[in-house]
Amino acid sequence: MVRAKSAGKAVGPVRRSFSRPAISVLELVVAVIIITTLIAIAIPVWKNIRDNAYDSRALQNRDFAQKAVLDYWVSLGQENGGFKGFTADYMNRNEPGCRWVEAGASSIEAGDFKDLPDNFFASIVIFRDEDTYNKHIVVATFSETGKVYYASYRQDTPEQVGELAFGDFQANVSRSPQPNLGTLMASEW
Repeated sequence: MVRAKSAGKAVGPVRRSFSRPAISVLELVVAVIIITTLIAIAIPVWKNIRDNAYDSRALQNRDFAQKAVLDYWVSLGQENGGFKGFTADYMNRNEPGCRWVEAGASSIEAGDFKDLPDNFFASIVIFRDEDTYNKHIVVATFSETGKVYYASYRQDTPEQVGELAFGDFQANVSRSPQPNLGTLMASEW
């Protein structure tokens, strides 16, 4: 501390102010650019992670449905003459891991992909041909990314397992008022 002298007398300590100048415009612009860049990088990465999670859930549901179809065929299908009892009600009672929906009860025949209810994406949809329901069945799951994962069975044998874009799947289903496997199976899956 320095003491100031005034006409020979000591006056008290002199305080020097070391105030920092305000943030310059350049520093503010640089900070905004850095934050904007980080956000621009984070949004696509987050969207990609979210989409992968949606697809993984749909694939997991399809795998669960495939196992359930085979379990049903081994335990009841052979004895009862086919998939006659393989209904959403039966599966919801006996396979509590997922929500099962009949194709006629779903809303995929009308509307756009964005019009589907949110809980529809966590469901397994059962499609059957009314004429040959004893032998053929298709189970499908839907991802929020617009993909449909499906598996079709003839008795206990998987005929086709794969994925389609929602529009292609909807076009196959909407060819008749009551979705049937004849229409679904005749299409190029």
